[in-house]
Amino acid sequence: MGLRATEELNPKKAVAIRKNKSCSFILPLLGKPRAYFDGLINCYLGDEMNKSQYTLNGIFIHIKDYYDSLTYIEYFNNFYKLEDDTYIFMYDIPDKFLNDYHKFYTGKYSQMSEEAKDLICNFTGTKPIMNNIVYKVLYKTADQKEIIEKLIGEKLPFDAEVYSIPDLDKEVYNYHKIKRSNNIVKNEVKEIL
Repeated sequence: MGLRATEELNPKKAVAIRKNKSCSFILPLLGKPRAYFDGLINCYLGDEMNKSQYTLNGIFIHIKDYYDSLTYIEYFNNFYKLEDDTYIFMYDIPDKFLNDYHKFYTGKYSQMSEEAKDLICNFTGTKPIMNNIVYKVLYKTADQKEIIEKLIGEKLPFDAEVYSIPDLDKEVYNYHKIKRSNNIVKNEVKEIL
């Protein structure tokens, strides 16, 4: 079944092309297992279109459908329906992870607390955990450092992180940016077909 050039990509029908970094490093801080977030489209640090006052101080989970169970998470703040009939569930950052949240969006992954690192690594579900890229980033493993050095063609300083700083254009919800991104993907799909 092909995708026509005139069709829109609908998050309710499409599989997310790629989850952003907030899905891996921020969503786990709510303390729930990955399976709890059925229908997850993506996770954001804010919503510049609908809730701009919350930009960079919350967890915004973009979900395909409304799930009452998501309102029972201790840090639940609010939810709202989006233009495409999907939902955003807003959560406050647990106080004990406020510093970790700041470390994340400034790209200081290895400086996150051990408690945050444990939640993040366990959220991946990868066994053994040391094989997961998230673990390698949080603990700045030698093999991850080597990969980055080969990629950039130079040695990293000893204290350098081994993952890029989050791109806030991808970490803050904006329907128009997502739509533009989906149009690029849609055109790539058309070329493949």
